[in-house]
Amino acid sequence: MEPTEVKRVYVNSDSKMAESARTIFGLLTTDIAAFTAFDSTINAVFLTAYESIIDDADTVVADSAVIDQLVTKTENVLSFMDQARSKYRDVKYFVQKAFPNSVGIQGEFGLNDYQMARRSTSQMIQFLDEMHNAATKYSAELIAAGYNLTEINDIAGIREKLQDGNFAQEVFKKERPKLTEDRIIILNKCYNMMMLVNAAGQLVFREDYAKQKQYVYSPTPGGDDDADEEEFDGTVAPASSTSITTVDESAVLILSNTGTVPLIFGITDTDTFNGHEVTLAAGATVTKSSEDLDPDGVASHLVVKNESTTVTGSYVVQIEI
Repeated sequence: MEPTEVKRVYVNSDSKMAESARTIFGLLTTDIAAFTAFDSTINAVFLTAYESIIDDADTVVADSAVIDQLVTKTENVLSFMDQARSKYRDVKYFVQKAFPNSVGIQGEFGLNDYQMARRSTSQMIQFLDEMHNAATKYSAELIAAGYNLTEINDIAGIREKLQDGNFAQEVFKKERPKLTEDRIIILNKCYNMMMLVNAAGQLVFREDYAKQKQYVYSPTPGGDDDADEEEFDGTVAPASSTSITTVDESAVLILSNTGTVPLIFGITDTDTFNGHEVTLAAGATVTKSSEDLDPDGVASHLVVKNESTTVTGSYVVQIEI
């Protein structure tokens, strides 16, 4: 049997769902006797379990540790890449000083391959390995030119740090979908318990219209109390774009990339991305006005694009009107 993707079973943002669940919990606490009389399983034990899952949902909503961990691992890799580039510049100086007329030996150090390696973590790891081998082979000549053995040995150290950092980053990327799935399971359980209470509430208070209206989940973004603010979240398939919503020309947009690949946001005049863009790295958040993204005010569709050909992106957008 093919595994199926775990998806949210509700509409609206995670935070609004959890907020609604806690409001219903407060009502249920007051009305528990009436509910128990109707359904004996909705009792004090149920209340405790319901509150517990709401607490878990609140933790999921508030916990940004997952994306923070990825950002940290990415920052580590970028730092090690900077160290590798800096080390290359030092080695290049002494190689050219020691072997000014030997293109072949300079090639052994990778002087003709660096431009490709400097942009790729995996290629840089291989590049450092070959550069260290060459530096060890010609260590006497490099030392005679003014370099030292400690700096030569440090090439291997930087390579090891870069390899370990890259491995940790890639493993975490593979693990993250499972972490996300676990969090969605918690949120769905919270929602399902709330909807069970709401369904029972419609029958418990079948003769009381006002009470029935209390036990209702409204999926309207932002709710009546937040009519000036909307929140949207979702995913973007590889090599595709998604129209999030239409926006007013005076709106303020809080754009967040909650995935592992860069995303491009823009306002367009169709459902297809066509410019006025801002690119966000994984884990990044930026605040923009509609005017920032569409200075001419001729477009209305807020669109997000994922240029990765293999990895699904995810986002959260808050809109203040």
